[in-house]
Amino acid sequence: GANGSYRSRVAYLDASLSRDNQQAQQYSLGLRGALVAHSGGVIATPELGDTFAIVEAPAAEGAGVGNRVGNRVNASGYAIVPHLTPFEPNRIDLDPEGTADTVEIASTSLSVIPDAGAAVKVTFPTRVGYGLLVDTRLPDGRSTPFGAEVSDETGTIIGSVGQGGQLYARVSQHQG
Repeated sequence: GANGSYRSRVAYLDASLSRDNQQAQQYSLGLRGALVAHSGGVIATPELGDTFAIVEAPAAEGAGVGNRVGNRVNASGYAIVPHLTPFEPNRIDLDPEGTADTVEIASTSLSVIPDAGAAVKVTFPTRVGYGLLVDTRLPDGRSTPFGAEVSDETGTIIGSVGQGGQLYARVSQHQG
């Protein structure tokens, strides 16, 4: 006899076969996992547990989730973190490696304290755009004041000036 198992991003797959001396054969295939329906759609996951988190990270497809190998944000911006501990702080981390260069995750670690049997939604704010590091100067050549807010042509704040007049900003357009 022989058997094997494989953990994919959406389910566990199991297969086995056996044969005895009288030529009797037996085969089996198995699929284990869960489907979670929520306000943003349906997520397939290989494991769930009684208490779990639904992670929402818009546009962060490919980000690693919850320090678990193979657990990543899907194309819809969602993932599942199974087996949370009820009534205690549970830290949920996002690893931005694997996301597009145009995506910025505002905070990569959040903590939740779920009730027993809860499905908690954890939202990681993201911004999509092009990252810029600009050395700014005032018209008279002096450095721009530390902490000065910078906005785009629509009035949306895109960043603030740091030490030495340096501005880090994430903008949605190549120009403007």
